[in-house]
Amino acid sequence: GAKLAEAKKDPHNLHLTTPEMNSLRSNYKFLLLNNVERKRMESNKGGVNYNENTIFHQQKLFVPRMQDFGVISRSVLYCSEKYGIDCAETIVGGRATARYWATVVPMSAREKKHKQLCALWMQSQGKHTLGDGTS
Repeated sequence: GAKLAEAKKDPHNLHLTTPEMNSLRSNYKFLLLNNVERKRMESNKGGVNYNENTIFHQQKLFVPRMQDFGVISRSVLYCSEKYGIDCAETIVGGRATARYWATVVPMSAREKKHKQLCALWMQSQGKHTLGDGTS
């Protein structure tokens, strides 16, 4: 509904990617697997690899690069806290999985800069911003 439409425009939820990656990701759920689990699933289910990401079209799952687990998890938690969107709609394992990876994978310098720019933009629009999704 309206909250989902608002979340799609929130800069905290928008991250730069290629058109190809965006198309491959589609609306598939994120499946956050370590490299051992990923290889096991690839051998059993077959997946398409693209730039260190794996897409399982039949299962409608997207396994991102491990270094992206934190930023994805923090974005999902942010949208959950701000807009009431259930984490399980976006990440397999829901809130518990998102919270785990949000705390295990630290923010990169790029993510920190993105967060600062988002906060400045939100302030300029007179909108409230939340924390990093890990609290």
